[in-house]
Amino acid sequence: MLKKILVPIDGSYISFQALEYAMQLGKAFDGEIVVTHVNDPYDLSTPVDPKTVTIPTCEQTPEEKKKAGAAALAIAQKVAERADYKNIAFEKAIDKDPAQRIIEMAKDIEADAIVMGNRGLGTAKSFFLGSVSTTVVKHAPCPVIVVK
Repeated sequence: MLKKILVPIDGSYISFQALEYAMQLGKAFDGEIVVTHVNDPYDLSTPVDPKTVTIPTCEQTPEEKKKAGAAALAIAQKVAERADYKNIAFEKAIDKDPAQRIIEMAKDIEADAIVMGNRGLGTAKSFFLGSVSTTVVKHAPCPVIVVK
């Protein structure tokens, strides 16, 4: 059964759609939802090899990332309040590889499922590094539902 559902959000519209879907599942199975904000620490504007082409991005400072994470969690709380969903917890994320963070957290909280969006805010990065949702699907310790 789905007693504990992990929902990673990045502030994108699709991540909040995933949260709404997870709340529907949570209500059906009387499950707890754990929402965490994930952000991408990779800065592709700084090439690893000087011969590598620089990809222009609008990278956030660590302080901006914290503010963005707090804002995303605040929106998630409002989404949960609007849906009158009570059995929900909000976790701040560690600044590391989003896919790895999601997989580790799913193990740590013993999640029965992960519900996440298929594309977030980092679509240009995912073209070069691989999709976060694809990595999570391949390596998660539990079923993954990808909302699109």
